[in-house]
Amino acid sequence: MTESSNDGHISIAEKSESPQRRTSEPSVSHGSKSSDSVSQKSAKGNVHFKILVPSIAAGAIIGKGGEAITHIQNKTGAKVKMSKANDFYPGTSERVCLILGTIEAIMEVYKYISEKIYEKPDTLPRITSEGRMPMERHKQVKILVPNSTAGMIIGKGGNFVKEIKEKTGVFIQISQKSQGIALNERCVTVAGKAI
Repeated sequence: MTESSNDGHISIAEKSESPQRRTSEPSVSHGSKSSDSVSQKSAKGNVHFKILVPSIAAGAIIGKGGEAITHIQNKTGAKVKMSKANDFYPGTSERVCLILGTIEAIMEVYKYISEKIYEKPDTLPRITSEGRMPMERHKQVKILVPNSTAGMIIGKGGNFVKEIKEKTGVFIQISQKSQGIALNERCVTVAGKAI
């Protein structure tokens, strides 16, 4: 079950709500049968957009007493929910942020979030398994998508991802299906100057 509080935080936990019974109220969950992720239209024509946010930047995004996040919600008309501190997406140290609104509102909220991520760089960048330094976090967006749509993003034989890379110059990586945890989402990392 996903718990929500009035402070704009949510608890990440399993949820068994079916997509047919979904309300327009956003929630953050993973490991559920429902797909509250990218491009899920609600009854009001709004879109759900779920991203990962470095925990170091979450405080700046929310602001003192929730002031900053309330301001951006009022300015854009979007609804923004963030998982609680230390309630990270499995296998990461990043919090889940769900944005519900029009495409324009979501883009404005994402711009605000990306500015905060840029202002709060990770002081301990991790080295990849190949021994390389990863691309700076502010040059990445990590989007959570339902497993059922990952194939559409990849395309037949990887053609769609290849086409996006060629047209934009961005790097796209889609996480593997989880083995140990029953997650029904995958993380799509898009990195590069086009972000």
